[in-house]
Amino acid sequence: MFELSSKRTDALLPTDILFQTGYWAQVKARLGYTPKAFDLAATDRNGDVLVLLQPMGRGRALAYVPQGPEHAPAEDDYGPFLEDLSEALARSLGPSVAFIRYDLPWASPYAADMREHGSNAYPEPRIREMRMNMGTRNWNLRKAYRDMTVASSLVVDLAGTEQDILARMKPKTRYNIGLADRKDVRVDLAPPDMLPVFHRLYRQTALRNGFAPCGYEQFQALFRARLRSLNPARAAHAAPPHPARTDWHAWREWAGAADRTEAARPACTAAPSATLHEAELLFLLARHDTDVLAGAIVALCGTTAHFLYGASSNHKRECMAPYAMHWKGMRLARLRGCTAYDMGAVPPGLDPAHPFHGLHRFKTGFGGRVELRSGSWDYPIDHAVHRDFCNLESLERHRPS
Repeated sequence: MFELSSKRTDALLPTDILFQTGYWAQVKARLGYTPKAFDLAATDRNGDVLVLLQPMGRGRALAYVPQGPEHAPAEDDYGPFLEDLSEALARSLGPSVAFIRYDLPWASPYAADMREHGSNAYPEPRIREMRMNMGTRNWNLRKAYRDMTVASSLVVDLAGTEQDILARMKPKTRYNIGLADRKDVRVDLAPPDMLPVFHRLYRQTALRNGFAPCGYEQFQALFRARLRSLNPARAAHAAPPHPARTDWHAWREWAGAADRTEAARPACTAAPSATLHEAELLFLLARHDTDVLAGAIVALCGTTAHFLYGASSNHKRECMAPYAMHWKGMRLARLRGCTAYDMGAVPPGLDPAHPFHGLHRFKTGFGGRVELRSGSWDYPIDHAVHRDFCNLESLERHRPS
């Protein structure tokens, strides 16, 4: 059984999981969510959890736990653990909550078998539900129709020297990084003023790859929450204030000053603490001459760098700007004490028929490992509302883009 006690979101415990931090609570609060934080006390473990309440209309809400809880029980206890936690959260959150959705960061119980047999997909939801509900009292855990973040991601090890990291990459990726350098692709830390440039590239990328883009307000929230939480002591070591204008001459002046600041900054020898004030954003833009060819927003949290959003141009693809961009992101993250660079979603296996097969080849070229996680799971409280919500999700998924 769980005992929950409410607390402030800025008192959440340090973690490498960006989505379970006070900073992320601020980001989502700016986007209409109501963040709640709880200390967890169970017979064999303690910790805390961030819950985001999303309005559903008619006085109902969805309780979303983004990549939490952080610490997993034994695989055979996944279901009973979530059942006990869900019942405790339902009591604490009140009658407006129609269901709870967990985006579990825990290793998939099928990971070992999938790797051993080279499987390209998880078992079907019905099979996964049977396994998850074994040992529960109510048999009430449902595999969500879609995974809220990612069920499988590519994580690059940043241990060792830069040469060590390069050596773990595939030869073609190393070649393309060098090719971008020979073509004089420049990757700079950019000011938030350049977000409109990035967002245009991002929408171009979404159209090319067939996914629904996030709104501009999502990117604004990332930076506005970051500025609000910036520690004054760290601000003294930040790059000079960015210019109000976004022409290339002004940006190059700012970027040059930022590079000089970065060169003078000592490399971290210890892992940074993952508190609200320590969350850091790297906003990178890659250009060739005056053309912006790629961009990325990378969040640093504890010892992990999270690649949140990326974009690339339809033009000058022979310049290999995305390779240079990620390599710059890895180097900067390493300088700040990160030991892992999470590149985000990839298909679970190398399946040429998968619509994102090209993404798998691109990301795995940087080395690293594919982490197979448990994905998103629902605990319905009001079954009728949950059923209607899932039907709507299914319709949205199959609606032509």
